[in-house]
Amino acid sequence: ADALPSRPDIVVSRSYPMTSALVGRRLADHFRVPWVMQLSDPWLLYPLHPQGYDRVWNAAREAECFARADLVTFTSERTLARYAKAYPERAARFRYFPNTYDPEEVRPNPWKKRERLRLVYAGTLGGSRTPDVLCAAIEGLFARRPEAAGDIEVVFAGHASREVQRTF
Repeated sequence: ADALPSRPDIVVSRSYPMTSALVGRRLADHFRVPWVMQLSDPWLLYPLHPQGYDRVWNAAREAECFARADLVTFTSERTLARYAKAYPERAARFRYFPNTYDPEEVRPNPWKKRERLRLVYAGTLGGSRTPDVLCAAIEGLFARRPEAAGDIEVVFAGHASREVQRTF
């Protein structure tokens, strides 16, 4: 958290791995900002945990994160329903956001334009999880709209493999 240049407006963590949720929670607590915990895969309800998986430790961490998160998003309605049953007191904070979108549903951002948009990625980068697509998209934006270069700040917080470090 000390490596971030300034206080973010919001923290969004994505899973898997679940350490992203733990880092997201710590960052949100440190900066005292809202936190959105995205669970593309279930945590404790995941049926394919490896042998030796510490269910007691993970159950405690999951409960702490669900208690702290301002919103929890899921990529399937089925997973949302299972977690709503497991955490009925938190279900009002749950949202469904699929991993896809319909282009005809894309609308202009209604939020007031800010001086700068800050994107913060908190999690591990390496192997097949790289920043290449995001970086290419931002470079494409800057190629089309050079004036946008001062409007966006991207912060990566977390472990990065040597290959990803070379990319940066």
